[in-house]
Amino acid sequence: RVKKAGAVVMSCDQLEGFEPYHENWGVELGEEVDNGGDPPRLWAPGQTYPGCAFTRSIGDNLAEAIGVNAVPELLLKELTPNDKFIVLASDGVWEFLTNQAVTDMILKFKDPLEACRAVVAEAYRLWLQYEVRTDDITMIIIFLDFDEAENRKTAGIESMRSSAQSSRTSADY
Repeated sequence: RVKKAGAVVMSCDQLEGFEPYHENWGVELGEEVDNGGDPPRLWAPGQTYPGCAFTRSIGDNLAEAIGVNAVPELLLKELTPNDKFIVLASDGVWEFLTNQAVTDMILKFKDPLEACRAVVAEAYRLWLQYEVRTDDITMIIIFLDFDEAENRKTAGIESMRSSAQSSRTSADY
């Protein structure tokens, strides 16, 4: 999408001529951590701006000119009893943690707040280990319990039936 809009994708080292141009970043993001420290960035053709390492943004007029926009990519997935939780997290969580590392940490907890605290603390620790700054480290974890949800759904229906019955009964007096 950004290339079609005119963006040039290259690292800072490629832009400055320290590394030859290529498009093989050698990292499967989410599956492994990119320790290279020089991520691919988006540049206006023949320019040294904007240099963003993202393709989604709100209100960045320079980046919008090369295809960066706020329209999210959506993946629809039907949840099943095999799904144990949902994670919503900012990029600062994923900078030094893989999907599997976060999953392994979360599975150690019964309380989603405690799981969030553990993952955020580890992300923060890793930022300080590898950088002199940190990025935004924000996350939400939703634990899923299909058995409990089904019980609540059934109980809710029974409760509504009881309430409806009670309402009719009390109205008859």
